[in-house]
Amino acid sequence: MDARSESGTESVARVRLVGHGLRPEIQVWLTTEIRVDLLLDGWLVVECTSYEFHSSPKQYNDDRVRIATLIALGYVVIEISYHQVFDDWDSLWAAISRLLDRGRLQNPTGGAIEVADPVR
Repeated sequence: MDARSESGTESVARVRLVGHGLRPEIQVWLTTEIRVDLLLDGWLVVECTSYEFHSSPKQYNDDRVRIATLIALGYVVIEISYHQVFDDWDSLWAAISRLLDRGRLQNPTGGAIEVADPVR
């Protein structure tokens, strides 16, 4: 388990992604207020979600705002669960690998996406 990971699910997902030849970045600050669990290829955000930490109405709504902000900044976000990582990895890997194969979507306007508060 990597000390930077905040959950066992996150650690196992990272190890499995490394096993597929990827180099996930761990606990990456994308803005001064938004840190993500894993970042692949600089654009694919992998968030490990659990009912325990994301089930209250406030947590649920905060997560929706956070994800909408990430999407507006040009990131693609996939939320994954304990069950997917431990019991259905093949399906989850298929989804992640399809996203990576497709590549980052381009800004529909064709220009650069302005980021008001980037950390990187």
